[in-house]
Amino acid sequence: MAKGDGWETQTETHIVGRSRLTPLAERQKRRQSVDVERKLWYLLRGRQMGGHRFKRQHDVGPFVADFCCTESRLIVEIGAAQEALGRTQAQQRALALKRMGYKVLRFHDEQILNQTRDVIDRILRGLKVSPSSPSLQKQKN
Repeated sequence: MAKGDGWETQTETHIVGRSRLTPLAERQKRRQSVDVERKLWYLLRGRQMGGHRFKRQHDVGPFVADFCCTESRLIVEIGAAQEALGRTQAQQRALALKRMGYKVLRFHDEQILNQTRDVIDRILRGLKVSPSSPSLQKQKN
């Protein structure tokens, strides 16, 4: 279809019984995912989480974790990144990481954007750091 035929405003097309995003909607989703990843990285970097160091796009066995604290064996994943795998593969991946001794926390984009304090608290609990620590109160506000 030529530009201006209305396809740019659609959010989904249907192909063989499956819903697929249009190119414009895919670009918007990727852009949002990048923004979400940047926001979460801003919160995790520089030992801001109780002094724990997180690495971004870290290799863990045959997998690449969105964010990983090797000291605490904690992996933080963004939900949109896992959507590409499919539910069964994501569950198998989480099980394999658990067998390697890692705990996996998964958050959806909307949680990171709209419930940031809850996300921080869950990560801190995963790290076994008190969310009420004075050094963390400043970061949450």
